[in-house]
Amino acid sequence: NALQSIIGIYLHSCNAPKSIVKLLARIGVSISRTAIDDAVSSLSKESAIKMRKLGRTLLTMIAYDNFDIKLKQLVPTIDKPHDSLLHMTSGTFIPLDHDVSLTDMQCSDQIWEHSPYNPVNVGKTEVEWKRLLTLHPQSDHPSGLDRRECFNAWLFKRDLFLYGPEYFRKFAMKLGDLEEIDSIPLTKSRQIPAEAMDINQSSVQGNVEALRTLFKQLGVVLQGHYIR
Repeated sequence: NALQSIIGIYLHSCNAPKSIVKLLARIGVSISRTAIDDAVSSLSKESAIKMRKLGRTLLTMIAYDNFDIKLKQLVPTIDKPHDSLLHMTSGTFIPLDHDVSLTDMQCSDQIWEHSPYNPVNVGKTEVEWKRLLTLHPQSDHPSGLDRRECFNAWLFKRDLFLYGPEYFRKFAMKLGDLEEIDSIPLTKSRQIPAEAMDINQSSVQGNVEALRTLFKQLGVVLQGHYIR
């Protein structure tokens, strides 16, 4: 039963007591404890396979952050008399879309060539930000406005038609769309959650260890070879 399986996995994620799981399984609300463990093992194996397949493409973003768990039932010891807070790390893998290829990612040499941190570039004149305005050549517009002015005018009319007095609602259908300039297609982001790590990444060493673990989960070592 799908609903029983979902409830069983939910109980596992909440770390529900065995007695509660057993009771709900007996009355038919949840699957048994053994079935829950089998389901979690199966899902973990499937997730590990997906992560390694994604790692072999070398086309994924890695995101990670810290989270804390407070163990309220932790028994104090001599070494840690009052420390009941665990500092751990979670992560996720986000595949790169929009037909990104490995060739597109091989740009480190070009970035370093123009980097202000490159000793060769010390003393060179920096590029003015105004040059960014000429990246996309534009043709003359019938209104006499340039591309940025057209955008501001369109935005003003849109706000007026949609949020202004009721009289202007009738003009909304005549607003039209903006001119597309090297647009990025809209795609739905996908992600594969990584295994939680018992690592405190608040230090440099912690960040290094977290990245090592995440690369290992992807099946990739830092030298760029695959872990079979």
